[in-house]
Amino acid sequence: MSHTPLRYAVVILSGAVAAALWCAPAVRAQDSSGSSSSSSDSVADAARRSKAAKDAAAASAKPAKVYTDEDVTKPKPGDAGLTLGATPTLDTAAPPSSEINAQVKTDKEANTNPPDAPIATDDSEKVKAAKEQLARAEQELDFAKKALSLDSDTYYSNPDYQHDAAGKDKVDADKAQVDTKQASVDELRAKVADLEKSQKEEGEGAAGAAPPAASGATPPQR
Repeated sequence: MSHTPLRYAVVILSGAVAAALWCAPAVRAQDSSGSSSSSSDSVADAARRSKAAKDAAAASAKPAKVYTDEDVTKPKPGDAGLTLGATPTLDTAAPPSSEINAQVKTDKEANTNPPDAPIATDDSEKVKAAKEQLARAEQELDFAKKALSLDSDTYYSNPDYQHDAAGKDKVDADKAQVDTKQASVDELRAKVADLEKSQKEEGEGAAGAAPPAASGATPPQR
């Protein structure tokens, strides 16, 4: 009689285990069914969203313009060639005549009037001629210096200038020309200075040799 409660406990425990084993497959099947249904719904929603986005993009895209002969302006009967609204003109207009005359005068003075020894109104003809000669020599010297600068830039801009014999000969010739022109200018400057000095001395001598002016006073009478 003392083992009766123990047998009851074993029977109850066995029944609980059997019930648990019988319910487990049903629970797993229900969970699997729910998970499969949720995954299917997610895939379907993604497909619907993708299709909606493609439809919206296709609706908003404008078709490319296809040009036909109707879009091209056709010439009217009698039209030929290019039609201009006005006679074409140059971008730059000629300077006014006053400006041209002023430039001509400036160039002429540069050829006949040296800036470092300008011609004075009281210069003699000999002095004027020497100054005009000096002005021309100075202008030739300026041209020679510009030619030397240009040819030197061309020569030394060549990466292989050390083997450019023709370029070196041209630069050397320009240097010799500048030296010659410079010597001529120096000589003419000295000549002009001597002539101006002689002219000044002659003027002072003529003023000293002039007879005294009459005073207008009446000499005393005896």
